[in-house]
Amino acid sequence: MRDALARLQLVEKEISDALTQADSLVAFVQGTSAPAELRVLVCNNVVVSLASIVEEGIRALALEYLKLIQEYSVGYSNLRPALAGANLSGAIELLRKSQKDAKLDSKVIVAQLSKCLSDEPGFEFFSEEITYNRANMRSKQISEITEKLGMREFWKGVQAQPSATALYPDLEPDQRLQEIVSKWNGLFDERDVVVHRFSQASGWGPPLISGYVSFLTTIVSCITKCLYDDALQATNYRLGGRPELLALAGTLQGPVRDIIGIMRGAPSAIIAALRDRADGAT
Repeated sequence: MRDALARLQLVEKEISDALTQADSLVAFVQGTSAPAELRVLVCNNVVVSLASIVEEGIRALALEYLKLIQEYSVGYSNLRPALAGANLSGAIELLRKSQKDAKLDSKVIVAQLSKCLSDEPGFEFFSEEITYNRANMRSKQISEITEKLGMREFWKGVQAQPSATALYPDLEPDQRLQEIVSKWNGLFDERDVVVHRFSQASGWGPPLISGYVSFLTTIVSCITKCLYDDALQATNYRLGGRPELLALAGTLQGPVRDIIGIMRGAPSAIIAALRDRADGAT
C-alpha cells in the first residue's frame, strides 16, 4: 500500500484548498469598501460553503478508503463483519430503489453482489450506499459511516493524533475529545441557522471563520491519518482465530445460489431473499 497515504492525502489537499479558498473570499470582501450588509451576507454564505466542503470531503475520503480496501484486501471473505454487513445492506437498499427507478438495473446489482459473496477477485463495494449520510456531516454521522467500515470509537483516534492534541495541549483526552466534537458540530449548528433561520444567524466574522478553517483543516488531516492507519490494519485482516468472522463469511455464501436462482423473478423476490439472509447473518 505504498501509494495509499498519498492517495488519501490528495483528497485531503483538495478539501484543504477548498477551505482556504472560502477563507480567502472573506478576506477579499473585508478588504473592500463593500457595505456591511454585503460583508455579513458573504460570511454567512461562506459558513454554508465550509459545511458543504467538509461534508463532501469526508465522503470522498471514505470512498477512497473503500477503494483501497477493494484493491489491497486479501479477499471479500476476509472483510470485517461490519463492512460486509454494510455492503449487503447497501445492495438491498439499491434493489428496493430499483423497483421505482428504471435507471437501476436489479440484475446488475445482483451480479455485483454475487461477485462479492462468491469471493471473486476484483469485487466492488456498494460504496455510495455505505458512505451515504442522511443528515449534515456532524460527528454522529461520521461515527455512523466509520462504524460501517468496521471502526469503533473513531473520534477517540482523531483526538489522539498529535496535531489534534496540539490544539488543546492542556486538556485530558476525554476533555479534548469533547472540545473537538463540540467545535466540529458548531459549524453545522451555524449552517442550519443561516439556512433555516437567517434572521437569527449570529453573523460569524472573518476572525472566527479563519479560526474554523484552521481547525477544520487540522481535523480533516487527523481523519485522513486515522483512515490510513485503519486501512493498513484492515487489509491485513485474516479469518484465522476469528470464529465470528468465519461464521459470517460462511453465511454470506448462501445467497449466491438463491440470487442466481431468482434472477428471473421480480425485484421484490430478490429483496425478500436478501433480507432473509441478512437477518440470518445478524
